[in-house]
Amino acid sequence: MKDNQIYYFEVGRGQWHGQYSFVINSWKGFRKSTMPLKYKFLVIMMNLVNKIFGISKIRSTITATAEMQEAGIANNDYRVTKFGITLFYSNENYVLNPNGSDVLVKPHERFGPIPFLFREDDEYPAKIHAAGMSSTYYIKLLSDNWIGKYTVAEDKKHVKGVLYNGWATVVEILDKL
Repeated sequence: MKDNQIYYFEVGRGQWHGQYSFVINSWKGFRKSTMPLKYKFLVIMMNLVNKIFGISKIRSTITATAEMQEAGIANNDYRVTKFGITLFYSNENYVLNPNGSDVLVKPHERFGPIPFLFREDDEYPAKIHAAGMSSTYYIKLLSDNWIGKYTVAEDKKHVKGVLYNGWATVVEILDKL
């Protein structure tokens, strides 16, 4: 099995739950970002929710099929909630490259509890590293560029992800059910 297949078919497949935190690290960088005003408002609200109410919950279900596409495809149904209210939802397809490390991510995302207000569809690359135990995502999110680095624990039942863009950081801690 190739690294990207190990990452999604062996490690990732299944149900996950965990914690999600979001914090603005540089207000100056945030103000200078070229994000549209509606996204800046959304980011401020996400930051306030985490600051006032603490970390949010993640629920994720990854399904994967080696038979689809040339090297396989995986799907992630991912939701971040606080007090049962959806803060972020994404349904992502991961198209695995036959080279064993590259992945094309095709997400359909929405932010906040009102489904039609803040929606994004995009494509971005990811790279899966040696033995499928870590990854790097080059994400376009909220009209800004983010880098996400994920590390899998030795037991393959825990993953830590850190996403950053120069002015904000997201930390995801996930446990396999």
